Amino acid sequence: NFMAAWTSLPIGVVTLAERFGGRHVGPDDFEAMVAETKRMLDPFEAEHQLAKRLQGKRVHMLGTSGTVTTVAGVHLGLPGFSFANVDSVDITIYGRGGHGAYPHKTVDPIVIAARTILALQTIVGRENNPLDPAVVTVGSIHGGTKHNVIPDEVKLQLTVRSYKDEVRKHLLAAIERITKAEAAAAMAPKPPDVRVTDGTPATYNDPALTKRIAGALQRGLGAANVSEGLPVMAGEDFSEYGRAGVPA
Repeated sequence: NFMAAWTSLPIGVVTLAERFGGRHVGPDDFEAMVAETKRMLDPFEAEHQLAKRLQGKRVHMLGTSGTVTTVAGVHLGLPGFSFANVDSVDITIYGRGGHGAYPHKTVDPIVIAARTILALQTIVGRENNPLDPAVVTVGSIHGGTKHNVIPDEVKLQLTVRSYKDEVRKHLLAAIERITKAEAAAAMAPKPPDVRVTDGTPATYNDPALTKRIAGALQRGLGAANVSEGLPVMAGEDFSEYGRAGVPA
């Protein structure tokens, strides 16, 4: 059986499958995994000093049971962008509720929300450079309580992903612009509330450092056992190391 574990150090993120002599793998093996990572990267003493200070603080098991009997290899992060900027956007669209039999006496926030959701899709499709990855996903919409009652408001929840900071800024500004414009076009009683929360920056792997680490892992495990990962639009706060000035 195979057991995978993540070791997050300031020098990079690697996936290890380590041999533990047929015995059960559990939390007590964290220290051994960190030690093995440092052994493979022994030529880089400066980075290892940073690793010692972080030992046990950023090591996470992806599995909690099983017996490891062989080395499966290493999945190395690629140079450059590997994880995305991640922002959550909460939107409240206001209308004027009333009975569903008399829609002409209301301002229907559900209709405004529907038009807004469709219009938001044009940000990535028509405003963003197609060579710059971007995602605008509306993951939640809540409004109304009854078949024949038009509500006073509708709430939307979005996740927004990008790599470049300038793309991130444009996506968030465009979301607010389009949301407010749709509400104004429908003569909403007041502008929508647009709030950005839970942001984490994109992870950018230092190309030179990534190349050095790849070389060390290939020498230690064999080139056939080391592969380069692909960029994804998921998020990871490992990016804070690089933004704080630590090579990562």
